[in-house]
Amino acid sequence: MRLLVYFDGQFWTGLIESNESGDYFVRQHIFGAEPSDVEILDFVNIQLPRLLQTAPAMQAEKAPFAEPRRINPKRLKKMAAHELRQSPLSTKSQEAMRLQLEQGKEERRQISKAEKEERQERNRKIAQEKARQKHRGR
Repeated sequence: MRLLVYFDGQFWTGLIESNESGDYFVRQHIFGAEPSDVEILDFVNIQLPRLLQTAPAMQAEKAPFAEPRRINPKRLKKMAAHELRQSPLSTKSQEAMRLQLEQGKEERRQISKAEKEERQERNRKIAQEKARQKHRGR
């Protein structure tokens, strides 16, 4: 069983993954504000057993994570640091939405830049015309 607590941009969220006797279970729990150690311990001891009893599990051919036998503590520390550096969740749909947002940003930037250049060119022409009007009578 694994509990991953991360900040998703708006709320602190816990992702529970379990693979016991071939049944794979995933559940997401929203903590809201940053949970303290006591709140996480309370969640694990009181609320998590209820979730495990009521939630339907699905049969998994191959677990997304395997329960390790015994890992060297130094290696375990490196693995934990590596997981913290990675983004907690990323599905294909989330990745597609992120790419779509980035493309929209780039398009808006290009349009904004073109409009700004047009406005500057128009102001430059107006200023040149005013200068010509001033000197026309000499």
